[in-house]
Amino acid sequence: VWDVRSNQTQANLEADPSVPLWTVNKLFAAGDSITTAPQLARDSGQSVASTCQANIMVMFGTGKYLEISDIEDPSVQSVYGVHDACFYTDPIGVTANLTQANLTERTLTTTTIDGKQVRTISGTTLALNGSTNFGWFVNLPESGERYVFDGFVVNDIFVFNTLTPDTTACSGGSTGWQMGLDWTTGLNADRAIFDTTADGEVNSDDNATWVGFKCEGACAGSPTPAGDNLISGGENPTSKKFNVGETVEGRRLSWEEVFPFGILK
Repeated sequence: VWDVRSNQTQANLEADPSVPLWTVNKLFAAGDSITTAPQLARDSGQSVASTCQANIMVMFGTGKYLEISDIEDPSVQSVYGVHDACFYTDPIGVTANLTQANLTERTLTTTTIDGKQVRTISGTTLALNGSTNFGWFVNLPESGERYVFDGFVVNDIFVFNTLTPDTTACSGGSTGWQMGLDWTTGLNADRAIFDTTADGEVNSDDNATWVGFKCEGACAGSPTPAGDNLISGGENPTSKKFNVGETVEGRRLSWEEVFPFGILK
């Protein structure tokens, strides 16, 4: 559960059914508004609590674009990957309500290559220890840049678009960035994920250190995966090649009746 007052909260749905209320803990206090849905992924490679089998990483960002006053808000916003160490059962004696102080910082660097504005990322090795370090965060470097669109997780990549409103008088435009991070580390993936050579495919010729590129309005809205393509909305939707890595064959999870039988007569 998230809210505009900067909190990520968790509810224990496995509580005693005889108790009318769920057990709720605040997982993280970001200090800035959270207006999009968090993305969750299970990290089987990490374990900071022997009794915790969930090993869930929670990815989200901060920023608000709901009111007129938000347009000119220059506040620094951030993107997070927070490890949920089963705080609702408190197996390791740590109380939830984490902050940036409990995370490892990453740094984005913007450069211009062949006329393109691109980003790389740096940071130390992520060492989840269950007592002081519970994930990673990165500050968005552009003035007014914010996370206001839902991202998505595919395999080891967390993909998201950011928005930077244009504060120029009489302008209705905006810019932003399309980003892709390894959610297990908050750094770049171990392979190229974007078509950095613009040759229509992603392979060993592409730059694996690129984690984002500048969009001129075309990154508006949430990114959507479509096979080996990444679709972004806006007034002029674009499709870019995207390397999701090795995929796992999908399986049916459940059946759902879309229409009652009587309606189909």
